[in-house]
Amino acid sequence: MQEIKIRKVTINDLDTLQQIGEQTFRDTFVADNDPDDIQEYLEQELSVEKIGTELADENSEFYFALSGEQVIGYLKVNFGAAQTEIKDDNALEIER
Repeated sequence: MQEIKIRKVTINDLDTLQQIGEQTFRDTFVADNDPDDIQEYLEQELSVEKIGTELADENSEFYFALSGEQVIGYLKVNFGAAQTEIKDDNALEIER
């Protein structure tokens, strides 16, 4: 069994992050949603520009799960003002 490693995402990983974000969103939601709604969400929320802005936010961090050198998943964590729901300075939010 291959060991899974966790690595913090950097701006150099932007394209890979956008691709895994789009892939996991499609895999999760495409069967139960209108294709136009899926495409609109991807263009608005998972574009390279939007994800680049999120990566630059000091209150958000992204991490890759890796099997060997292959990215097999990712995680987005929000702190403070970046939280999308309950905003608490003593908490964090797992958004994706």
